[in-house]
Amino acid sequence: MRAALDWIRRHWTLDHNPNMPDARSKEGLFYFYHVFGARQGGVGVSPAV
Repeated sequence: MRAALDWIRRHWTLDHNPNMPDARSKEGLFYFYHVFGARQGGVGVSPAV
């Protein structure tokens, strides 16, 4: 689990939605934040605020 969280910290950002093409990377951003925060609690990590 620690290795997975370390990888996420190195490769993910909350500046844009990584599931969208660059030109549309801001679309769905609020939903991305919602899901990201909910999953953090599910693995025992304090939500990023």
